[in-house]
Amino acid sequence: MDMELAIDYIRGTLFIAVVCLAVLILWLIVLLICKCKGRKRGTGICAGYPFAVDQSNQRTTSFLAPPRKLLKYRNMMIIASYIIIGSGLSFMFKGSASV
Repeated sequence: MDMELAIDYIRGTLFIAVVCLAVLILWLIVLLICKCKGRKRGTGICAGYPFAVDQSNQRTTSFLAPPRKLLKYRNMMIIASYIIIGSGLSFMFKGSASV
């Protein structure tokens, strides 16, 4: 009976992990399709372009450095994502090891 509970727990954990991975892959596919369609075909900000472009502030160079505030926000989001993924993996491994 105790072995049945362990198997049920492992199946549930794997099911949740597979569902989360499937949602992530589906989201990445949708974003990739939007990126390939581009700005001109109605995908807008989903294609990775800004919502509105200020024409008076554009430079003639091909590389525009993002604002410092945007870099701080981006780095904060990357670090938070790594922390969330790491804690989720540690909880999963500790939970399956305790069974």
